[in-house]
Amino acid sequence: MSRKGPRAGIECKLYYQTAVAATFSVTTPTLVTEVQDLNITLNKTKIDITSRASLYKAAISGTIEVGLNFSLLYNADPDDTIFTAMRTAFLNKTIWHWAIMDNLIATPGPAGSQGLTLPGEIMEFPIDQPLEGNMKIDVAVALSRVRVGTPAVLVDPAWLIVAPSA
Repeated sequence: MSRKGPRAGIECKLYYQTAVAATFSVTTPTLVTEVQDLNITLNKTKIDITSRASLYKAAISGTIEVGLNFSLLYNADPDDTIFTAMRTAFLNKTIWHWAIMDNLIATPGPAGSQGLTLPGEIMEFPIDQPLEGNMKIDVAVALSRVRVGTPAVLVDPAWLIVAPSA
């Protein structure tokens, strides 16, 4: 159900593309369906600019830290292409293009959809096997430095907005 206003996490979507491009392509992403909780880290470093000119502590922002963490359900299916692709990407140090959206990309509905895109590498892939609980992988993705095109352009995180469907 697409609507404006508050959105529940269950309505949000996680996508990846195995090839990083200057901008995330909305026509060829892979939807990751077996995601439980997901967290996007967005933090600025704080640079202290306090001086004796004032009694007040002052700061300006520095670099921005971006990260992606999510829990992926393990379903023990040898044909699970997403688990296999993520495991392979982790082991091979592969950088993917990720999109964390508040709705579907292909058919976003009357409110459209928006979210963060970033080139990132899977840095953590621990497989949890609790005695009384479902198996899951707590995936951690870190922002990577990728240059694409000629001349080469650095791909930074970006905010993607997909227009509403008719």
